[in-house]
Amino acid sequence: MRRINYITNLDVNKYSGGWSAMNHHVYEQLENTGNYSINLVQNINPPVSLYRKLVSKTKRILGLKGEFYFYSISRLNKIKREVEMKLDNSADFDFYHGVTPWIMMEQVRPYALYLDASFSTYIDVYHKKDIFSVKHLRDIIHREAMFLKNAVRVFFSSSWSLEQTKKMYDLTGENFSVAGLGGSIPIPDNCNTNYKKYFLFVGLDFTGKGGMLVAEAFNSISKKHKDFNLYFVGGKPPETVLKNPLVKYLGYFNKSDHNQFMALRKIFEEAYALVLPTNKDITPLVIVEAGYFGCPSIAVHNFGIPEMIEGGETGMLVASPPDSDSLAKAMEKICSDTFLYEKLRLQTHTHFCSNYTWERTGRKINEILQSYLVKEE
Repeated sequence: MRRINYITNLDVNKYSGGWSAMNHHVYEQLENTGNYSINLVQNINPPVSLYRKLVSKTKRILGLKGEFYFYSISRLNKIKREVEMKLDNSADFDFYHGVTPWIMMEQVRPYALYLDASFSTYIDVYHKKDIFSVKHLRDIIHREAMFLKNAVRVFFSSSWSLEQTKKMYDLTGENFSVAGLGGSIPIPDNCNTNYKKYFLFVGLDFTGKGGMLVAEAFNSISKKHKDFNLYFVGGKPPETVLKNPLVKYLGYFNKSDHNQFMALRKIFEEAYALVLPTNKDITPLVIVEAGYFGCPSIAVHNFGIPEMIEGGETGMLVASPPDSDSLAKAMEKICSDTFLYEKLRLQTHTHFCSNYTWERTGRKINEILQSYLVKEE
């Protein structure tokens, strides 16, 4: 049995959504194969230097460019030292969750990694690039490019992210593969037909995920469709949004807590449609999780989302950047066209239950790793 170091900055047993869920499930898939003896190197997350943080923020206040202090060279070196203390140096292989935290590592064994996006893509999607030191960003990107280039295999959650990385880092991508992703909810046997008439928005970042657009679009269609409601999960909407009696905030749900997990599962199961006109995303797991129950999503034609949703077949896509009018038209369409909606619901269930599971992702990863390890024997 081959020995693997699984290296992550998170706890594999604690997850809610997004990146932490990916970490949990990728580790679980490697463990469940029975092909590996795993040395778990987790919670590698040294504190940010308050001094570096203060210097960076002061520079920006003064109109200068600051450092991306979370990945300062000093912190990256701390990460390196902490990992080295916990590694099993007799292992055959290293597997990293993500990429940027590990770019200072000196590789003495073959390694692979799973990621949803490279650092460059992450900066473009979630930050204003022009507030950071060009030199510091270039240094991180250069080191990351070399780390990716020298890996045995780099597994991406989407083709979009893979192509973005090839382009931004000028890499051939010969060692890149799309492994896909799954949801953090058990897959039901059947498509749920006992849905209720409410639209659902899920996101901690209310503004970045398009919460206000959803509220505006709903206000528009609710004049005609008075039997529909709008529910928000995650970040709390402004009080101006909650003044509408048809709108309700359900709160934040932690999937690591069984009771909260079951409550969230019920919300997904009964939702009429998920609405996610996000401006900050990569491959939203919530689309998959809602899709398991047949709940179609209305989302943007951007990021890895068009790979997940075929417009008019397994959900609805609106142009990016979205506006409330296009969103309202899509919501109105599935409210008024019963035949289309029932088709969407059935096809959404079949699509996500067949193509977006962690078991499928695990098989892809394991097949490639096993092929490599057998060759090395």
